[in-house]
Amino acid sequence: METTNIFLESAYFNPTSIRKTAKFHGLQTDASFRYERGADPNITLYALKRAALLIKELAGGTISSEIKDVKNGDFTPARVDLKFDYLNKLAGKVIDPTQAVNILKSLECQIVEQDDKHVVVDVHTSKVDVTRPADVVEEILRIYGYDNIEIPSRVHASISRAAKPDADKMQQKISDMLVANGFYEIMNNSLTKAAYSEAFPAFEPERNVKILNPLSSDLNVMRQTLMWGGLESIAFNQNRKVSDMKFFEFGNVYFFDGTKVGDEKQPLKPYTEHICLDLFLTGNKQAELWNAPAKAIDYFDLKEYVMGVLNHFKFDFNALEAKEANLPHFDYATTYCVGGQEIVTLGKLSKKTLKHFDLKKDVFYATFNWTLMMQCLAKAKEVHFEPLSKFPAVRRDLAMIFDKNVTFAEVKKVAMAAESKLLQSMSLFDVYEGEKIPAGKKQYAMSFVLMSPTTTLTDKVIEKTMSKIQGAFEQQLGGVLR
Repeated sequence: METTNIFLESAYFNPTSIRKTAKFHGLQTDASFRYERGADPNITLYALKRAALLIKELAGGTISSEIKDVKNGDFTPARVDLKFDYLNKLAGKVIDPTQAVNILKSLECQIVEQDDKHVVVDVHTSKVDVTRPADVVEEILRIYGYDNIEIPSRVHASISRAAKPDADKMQQKISDMLVANGFYEIMNNSLTKAAYSEAFPAFEPERNVKILNPLSSDLNVMRQTLMWGGLESIAFNQNRKVSDMKFFEFGNVYFFDGTKVGDEKQPLKPYTEHICLDLFLTGNKQAELWNAPAKAIDYFDLKEYVMGVLNHFKFDFNALEAKEANLPHFDYATTYCVGGQEIVTLGKLSKKTLKHFDLKKDVFYATFNWTLMMQCLAKAKEVHFEPLSKFPAVRRDLAMIFDKNVTFAEVKKVAMAAESKLLQSMSLFDVYEGEKIPAGKKQYAMSFVLMSPTTTLTDKVIEKTMSKIQGAFEQQLGGVLR
């Protein structure tokens, strides 16, 4: 070694700058781990002198210059005013003020002022996170011992009034219903990869909420949908030989609107979020008999659960508007709307979507706008009960041929509008396409339940009502009696 002259520097580094630099360069060192959490800025002079003395003692060096101390900032201790009443309230126990002050002195805090009601202390600069009275109380309790705080024998509580409807209770109610039907609840990270929104045309990359300091490229944006996390969960289970799954997840989705500009008062104006409930079904349904062959889950199984959820929200099914959803990540899908607002979309995910997650089995998927549904529930009318009718209901069946693009929702809407008094309900029990049915056509076999609250229906009234409904089908939908 030919080194004879050594220059020693002892410096304090800004924690924020250290963390940003370490993140930018991807360097996680012992030094960055320590200094990004804050160090004592007033220890630099002591550390410099100690290093110089060690060199002089162990290596025979000679100190050849004066110490130059350059300060760039205010490193005075944080001054905190702690009231003893606040200490006792936060601790949940009356602590002797003398004992509390002695603890502070043992932690190298300087007592500036003290009386029977409060104490003013200068916190040692090594405790960079102690800046408030609550922080000082935490330091006192850490030494005093949390085990020495007795559990009270009485519970003090105030009556609180929760807003109606209670969102938490409703979420728990739906969760219980789904679990009772064989679903498992999943919870995925709100952070996801931007590559997903670039791979699926239905989601715009420009609407991603980006993370300023992402841990990795797999967690660099907030999710626009729960679908990606749900499919990752399905892939994880299928890779471990679990093929039959029913999942549900509650979670927030996030969007950025570049056309809106935030300011100091509303910095989050360009950002929006809402809660979703998503359902995932794949594999086979549980067989009713032990010797019955397994049947694959289909669209109607998913629809049954979707209608079960909507039933809990007091939706008028006659007022639900169904329309075909042309979304590229679905093979086929249906959207149900209330007042023109989309509340749920359900369907079968496309092969291209599943291939992106290396999934080979069909996945049926539904997504609810939970925030919108809760708003609808708050506006819902109260349920009114009526006694059962004394007069019997009558069922009549009708088979008609319609164009292939006519949905049952449209048929039902026409029937309800044609006869709103006697028609209690209608259902579809068969759809047929094939022999003896013209190309581009299909047959709906429907059942109608008629009932009057005031009298028994006669054959004449029933036939007149059914003719009225049939005529509406022929005029408005081009239907033909089979």
